[in-house]
Amino acid sequence: MAESFIRALYELSENCDFGETKSEHIRDRLVVGIRDKGLSRRLQLMSDLKLETAVQMVRQAEDVAQQISQQERQTTLNVHEVSHRHAARRGGRQHARKRTDGAEQARSEDSRCRKCGKERHKIPAKCPALDSECRKCGKRSHWERKCFSKSVREEDEQGVDNMLSQDEASNVSEILSAIQSLSKDLNAQLGEVRNEFSTQLHDVISSNHEIKEAIGTFSERLTQAESRISAAEDQIASLTEATDTTREKVHKLDMQMEETENQRRRCNLKLVGIPEGFEKRDCRGFLRAWLPQVLSIEHQLNIEQAYRLGATPSTQNQQQSATKPRVVLVKFLSYHDRDTVLKAACLKEVKLENNHVMFFCHQRSRNNENFLMA
Repeated sequence: MAESFIRALYELSENCDFGETKSEHIRDRLVVGIRDKGLSRRLQLMSDLKLETAVQMVRQAEDVAQQISQQERQTTLNVHEVSHRHAARRGGRQHARKRTDGAEQARSEDSRCRKCGKERHKIPAKCPALDSECRKCGKRSHWERKCFSKSVREEDEQGVDNMLSQDEASNVSEILSAIQSLSKDLNAQLGEVRNEFSTQLHDVISSNHEIKEAIGTFSERLTQAESRISAAEDQIASLTEATDTTREKVHKLDMQMEETENQRRRCNLKLVGIPEGFEKRDCRGFLRAWLPQVLSIEHQLNIEQAYRLGATPSTQNQQQSATKPRVVLVKFLSYHDRDTVLKAACLKEVKLENNHVMFFCHQRSRNNENFLMA
């Protein structure tokens, strides 16, 4: 029995992932699962117990138990034999009487039919059980009361059942012990898995907490950025309004400045085409004499200032080589004199030494400068 239990432990351990602790698990299961509780306690008290030592001690204990059982059985048989001899000597008469009773019972049974159990028939062919079928064994030519296979079959079945029950009980106990061992091992492994899973779950929860904190920080920064962007947009809108207002003011000031400058220039005329040096360094005197003469103006013109625009040529050769003479700017004291000159220039063609002289207003205009060509 111990050998089969040890073999079963080794076979069951093949399906378990014990690793390096395989021998320790088998040893513990063997020490706890043996039937000899005294030996189990002794093995549990031993320190540094190895699997080989435990197996050897269990086998030796089983061999010793078998030897003691055989000796006790032999002693019992001897005692029974001696008792039977004394009883035979003391009760010879009773035994003889019993034999006589047995013989008489045997003779009475011989006087009856072995097929139907009734009185023996003079003619055996007339036995009523010849054509009958036994209800127990199913055979013909006898009745149930004289069926000899009944007791034999029941005894065989009972013996087989007893043997099977003993074997089944031993197998069931071994299986239960193995199941308990496996249950403990599985519980231990499940505990390890649970601990490992708890550790990993704790790490995951910590990581999730860190991620949540990072997301919260990012959300706060994003909210701050949105607030700043909104404030910047408001500032840009206000600056845009201020820029538009400033642009309008600048435009108004530009118009005012242009109007002011035009008012300052309303008495000015630009003359284009007068040859260089023709005025002989007295442009104002030359124009006071030449303009009334060429334009047929009867009254004297009041000219405040007259000069050429641009740098003066340094030599006479440069004056002669210049293809275009410089523009002469004339400023009248009266706006009426300027209009008189401009109207007279529009009515006739003005030339000076075969040069066509043109008269222009000296005013700013956003489109084109107004000019009158004479």
